[in-house]
Amino acid sequence: MAAGKEVDLSDPAIAPAFSKLKDMKSTENYLVLGFVGKTNKLEVNGTGSGGLTEMVSLLAEDRVHFVLFRVIAADVQENVTSNREKYLYISWIGPKVGVMLRAKVGMQSKVVQNSFVGVSLAVVMDASTSADLSLETIAKRLLACGGAHKPTKYIFGPGQEYSLLELLGAAGPRHTQKAVDESKATSPTATATTTETTTTTTTE
Repeated sequence: MAAGKEVDLSDPAIAPAFSKLKDMKSTENYLVLGFVGKTNKLEVNGTGSGGLTEMVSLLAEDRVHFVLFRVIAADVQENVTSNREKYLYISWIGPKVGVMLRAKVGMQSKVVQNSFVGVSLAVVMDASTSADLSLETIAKRLLACGGAHKPTKYIFGPGQEYSLLELLGAAGPRHTQKAVDESKATSPTATATTTETTTTTTTE
């Protein structure tokens, strides 16, 4: 991780935490960074496998945080489940952050984004309240930025799934709820993918 005038990314804990998030065998799905006191040096405020709910609990009202979050876009079809990783970047400015600090975040955020080499950011968003980071809000952003092939749901962590079947309607894949339920019951779900590679599990 390089250091810049706006942001110091020299903390030795950042690079391995980022590498672990990129590792398709790792269960960790988020990395939260924050400044050390009133300096421009970033440190790791948290990593984990608890998903969106756990990550949001780490965001302080009086601090600026930069977050990289991994979402799984799952396409469930009868006896086949395909998973694809999506990376979400969040620039968090707590509601109690002062005006002077807020003014710097735009430039700082660009430096942090550029430091995440090796991942393709599906969505870049700003947030200042937990409502900005609801499953529905993020799912709709991901869907709007996605390609022609739409998943049937997004997985944000353990027990944190957002179904897209109703949202997509006729524009989505040709699935019925019955087919999706049967798929859940009979098909093992692929657990790890990369941004560029789709993992497909087929039940014979």
